[in-house]
Amino acid sequence: MKTTTWRSLTAALMLLSLTACDGFMRSCSSGIATEFGGDWVVVELTEAGGLPYRCWMLSDVSLSSEEGSDGIYWQAEEGHLVHVAGSYDFVQVQGGDWERALSEINMTKDACETIAKRRFNPATNAYE
Repeated sequence: MKTTTWRSLTAALMLLSLTACDGFMRSCSSGIATEFGGDWVVVELTEAGGLPYRCWMLSDVSLSSEEGSDGIYWQAEEGHLVHVAGSYDFVQVQGGDWERALSEINMTKDACETIAKRRFNPATNAYE
């Protein structure tokens, strides 16, 4: 009887650890990226139509969620604190595979770099 109980308990603990693993790894990965930095692609979208009008390819940056907001923020290389809220997509780059990360949010490196160099006026829905 004791052996059966021990096996049942062991099996239950193993099942629990396997189902919790995915959430734990995501939380752990997110915590490491927030505290120590990571590579990210952030695309800000227009409210009307969801067109990309700002794009950042960030290397070794700590990206954080704003408490009580839908926004995110990070410190730019120049020392400025950049806040993004509203409509945006972001993805963490894994293993230096920028192309794959960009494709996850329907972007390419060329498109992101072009958007980053231009200024978009959301009021007119056009680049200036």
